[in-house]
Amino acid sequence: MNLYAAITTTAMVSKTLTAGFDDPHGWILTLTAVSVVFGVLMLLWLIFGLLGKGFQRAEARRAAAAASSGHSAPDDRHSGLVPESSPAPDPESAAIALALHLYLSETVHDAESYIITLKPASPENRWGQPGRNFRKTRKA
Repeated sequence: MNLYAAITTTAMVSKTLTAGFDDPHGWILTLTAVSVVFGVLMLLWLIFGLLGKGFQRAEARRAAAAASSGHSAPDDRHSGLVPESSPAPDPESAAIALALHLYLSETVHDAESYIITLKPASPENRWGQPGRNFRKTRKA
């Protein structure tokens, strides 16, 4: 197929597709786009809701199977980490211990000169150069 035939075929197809759709304000396009977005969001909401319910049922089945087999699951995931005889940690002492650790390990205090040096940009890297503009301007 030559170039002329391809151009005329494309023009005829685009003319037939747009012949009946005269929408000067764009309401049809707007309503279509909004409907598609909300439809996809509702579909994702349904999918994730069903997945969540499925995972909850599977977890309940696992817990029931563990209870029936005699294995006792801990009430809390972290209950095995702290001995039951130790008192609850004091938040103030934990904050003091963390501050002392950070101070003594020199992670907070680093050597800074508190001097900021601003160097002018080199002429080939300036943003304001006319050659770096995207807009084509006429030369006066």
